[in-house]
Amino acid sequence: MNKKSRNPVRKKNTTFAILVSLILISFIIVLLLEFINYKKGKESFIFNGLLKKEKAISSHYKFNYDFLDFLNAEDISFDYFKDTGNRYHFKLDIEKSKFKKMLKDIKGFSNKYKFSLTPIEIRREEKKTTYLYKTDFSGITTHFLLINSLEGAIPTRVVKIGDQAEADPKHPKIAFIIDDIGAYNIGAYELKKLGIPITASVLPDSPHALEEAKWLSKYNLKALIHLPMQPKKDMNNYPDHQKVITMTSSLSEIKDLVKRARKIVPDAKGINNHQGSLITSDKSMMKKVLSVIKNEGMYFIDSKTDFDSLAWRTARDMSVKTAVRDVFLDHTRSYEHSMFQIRRLVGIAKKTGKGIAIGHPFDTTFAAITDSLDFIRSSGVEIVFVNQLIR
Repeated sequence: MNKKSRNPVRKKNTTFAILVSLILISFIIVLLLEFINYKKGKESFIFNGLLKKEKAISSHYKFNYDFLDFLNAEDISFDYFKDTGNRYHFKLDIEKSKFKKMLKDIKGFSNKYKFSLTPIEIRREEKKTTYLYKTDFSGITTHFLLINSLEGAIPTRVVKIGDQAEADPKHPKIAFIIDDIGAYNIGAYELKKLGIPITASVLPDSPHALEEAKWLSKYNLKALIHLPMQPKKDMNNYPDHQKVITMTSSLSEIKDLVKRARKIVPDAKGINNHQGSLITSDKSMMKKVLSVIKNEGMYFIDSKTDFDSLAWRTARDMSVKTAVRDVFLDHTRSYEHSMFQIRRLVGIAKKTGKGIAIGHPFDTTFAAITDSLDFIRSSGVEIVFVNQLIR
């Protein structure tokens, strides 16, 4: 009786197992046939869809590097940003007489990298015509190019923000600052392995700050204090507001914070701001902060976390040794983006004599720096500690 009661269950389980196996085998066969079609150059619903985007991304990053070299070589004034959809937006300013040649060069890139260049809008004004183009790699939009064709000569491109240390474009120099040291497991040891002069900015109250500061000293790497300052956004990232310079901080409180940070990072000769967009855009607050930095005999690097920053200008006016960040390596956290930013940094240095980059202790950032070393050196650019680029 018991055997008979169990048999239907066993039979049901066996049938289910066979059904699952058949489905799995069918899927594998379909996958194999799709792959064969893809390799033969036929349309594959699965592989053309999956690999289309990957191929497009790879091609457009290669185009980025070549396009950046082209802009620097032609001395074309440009700016760019990357949106949340990973699309690059370039704004270019060029003399009207050079527009046709530039457009021809861009079309040359489209032939080389197999992307379509499509005009979206043309806007004409009295002394300026604005053209908007988009690029599509395998049907995926990757770039928007806003080109201003201007009457007359365009002033020499200013890619350096501010009047910093005297620079010689014939002997360009760049410096890398790695922020947030002490907040991650990656730290001084990984910086040492890069084998280059590199400046580490230690976050004073991070879990590993004291330990990392000691190792930086042992490895003969330069240290900064990454001083927390109030941002324009909320302060949820600061559970202890007593350890942050805020808009209500008194001069004595700022002194205490700096002196306390110096005990944690005693070898630091300079300070850069951690966040702090609200403080660095307020001249009176920056005067307080910089007066303390000056009395401590230190220099100040403006991380320029906001376009409204007055920090480096105020430092210069107060005769505090200073410099300002040119590029962020990883505000978009990816290897490709960091590689692009390093390329951009080298272009800035070759035009102005120097450039300063700020990054973070991410594997992708370190990999990009390592893989860019041959390019940097072959470009005739020297890597130095950031204190060699202050004024």
